[in-house]
Amino acid sequence: MNEIKREGKPVLLLDTGNLLFRKPPQTETQRRDSLLRVDLLIQSYNEMAYDVVNVGEKDLMIGFKFLSEVAEKAKFPILSANLVDKNSQKTVLKPYVIKEIAGLKIGIFGLMDDLYNPTLHEREPSLTILDPLSTSKALAKSLREYCDLIIVLSQLGESKDRKLARENPLINLILGGGGETKRV
Repeated sequence: MNEIKREGKPVLLLDTGNLLFRKPPQTETQRRDSLLRVDLLIQSYNEMAYDVVNVGEKDLMIGFKFLSEVAEKAKFPILSANLVDKNSQKTVLKPYVIKEIAGLKIGIFGLMDDLYNPTLHEREPSLTILDPLSTSKALAKSLREYCDLIIVLSQLGESKDRKLARENPLINLILGGGGETKRV
């Protein structure tokens, strides 16, 4: 993929989130294996020249400090527009990026599901998740001034992605990758 980019072809490599972990490591061996896997994923994404990765709840399984350390190793931004410091209400990661591809300015931001908030509060009491819909409306309105297209990397789930699309016409594309699970 990096070769395609070097050839000057217009390509965006995006990940909707929950990249780092599948489930919490239960043993020290599983933890070591998980950390090795994370290093390999980041190296691979760096090599492939990924443009943007959104944060999902599983990316925070070992804690925000660990995620911050991973973000420092990444040659691509790890985003979240609605993961914020509880006191200041300021984003703790980059909320968005603007990429220029084939003459178009593309605003890209990521959203987490606020249903994860109670679990997040137990692990990271200094963080909270803002309402994704109101966050997206404010950010899309702001980005529309500078961007031709707006892409959302979503961890909201299909039903909330559909609601987001209906209620925020400024968004051009929603790439969904998480959210609600199917009940059997």
